[in-house]
Amino acid sequence: MEFTYKEIKESYLEIKVFLERGTNKSIILSATIDNELGFWGADNVFLLEEYFEKYKVSYENFDYDKHFYSEVWSLKELFLLLIFPFIILIHTIIYFFPKIRRVFKFILGEQKTHLTFGDLVASKLKGEFCLKADANIQLKK
Repeated sequence: MEFTYKEIKESYLEIKVFLERGTNKSIILSATIDNELGFWGADNVFLLEEYFEKYKVSYENFDYDKHFYSEVWSLKELFLLLIFPFIILIHTIIYFFPKIRRVFKFILGEQKTHLTFGDLVASKLKGEFCLKADANIQLKK
């Protein structure tokens, strides 16, 4: 996808102002919506609903559970809380023997792909949800 510098800059600034309304933290392209900007649970749901509506971005490909953890604790999470010391041990083992990760996949769960400011900019430019890494944004010549 090719865009002019002006289109990319305008999208960047629009989304930056949009995110700055709800946080007092500095915003860079790699800033994650949850961890670094502080939009957790219902806050990020409302933020994303407003974002998709305001910028007319299609959210057909967006899967909330791939990017954010639930605020509600499941039985699995309560069980994990009980075995927390063993999880620390598992992470230590994985650090020294990374190939063993697949053995502990059930206990550790799937890793989330954190949604970033850059992903929101790329999605606005494309008109549908996508990750920055998958957008293939290029400058028009």
